[in-house]
Amino acid sequence: MLISHSKKFIFIHVYKVAGTSIRKALHKYAHRGWKFDAGNLNETARDFKKFYLETPVKDHVKFAVGEYPKVYGREFEGHSTAREVKASLPPEVYDTYFKFAFVRNPWDWQVSLYHYMLKKKTHFQHEFISQMRDFDEYLDWRLTHEVKLQRDVIYDETGNLLVDFVGKQDQMEEDFVEICRRLNIKETLPHVNRSNRGDYRKYYTKRSASLVAEAFQADIETFGFEF
Repeated sequence: MLISHSKKFIFIHVYKVAGTSIRKALHKYAHRGWKFDAGNLNETARDFKKFYLETPVKDHVKFAVGEYPKVYGREFEGHSTAREVKASLPPEVYDTYFKFAFVRNPWDWQVSLYHYMLKKKTHFQHEFISQMRDFDEYLDWRLTHEVKLQRDVIYDETGNLLVDFVGKQDQMEEDFVEICRRLNIKETLPHVNRSNRGDYRKYYTKRSASLVAEAFQADIETFGFEF
């Protein structure tokens, strides 16, 4: 999750959907807090004087004098849902800031997750997934044991949408332009973590495509996705 008090926005990050690109594009506006860079320490710098600021000094000053709400994005590590963020922020912040998120075609999403876990050796499920014989076996496991809907990240339990704008990964550049227009900023969306795996449809059989359609029916219907 990213929060900016200078530009008054909140980015709700759905897992493995647009996050790296959005963070790189909007990092300079995000208020993350102070972070000690232990990785930069050496034997002569153990007096803890070497650090970096994740938030500009001028914004720390505005925090200190009360111009900004006392809320840092660092308080929401990981992939906090909109419900969790809303419950933790003052209403005058959450209700008035521009809130946005991105969602991804569920069929494409599952292929991306599969390759991500295979590639990232530090992922807690890497070893488990890498022992599976193929994508079909992974998908059978995923749909049996761990289905997580993107809808649940940005809707509340009664079906109310908790963000102001929902972009789609497959039209990311167009939607990012609209986000920038609403925020009155000019930024370029970087192309990061781009995969060369090709069309996600080639990974599916008729059976497996139907299984995803059933498991992620709520996402498909809510966001208008098609195979």
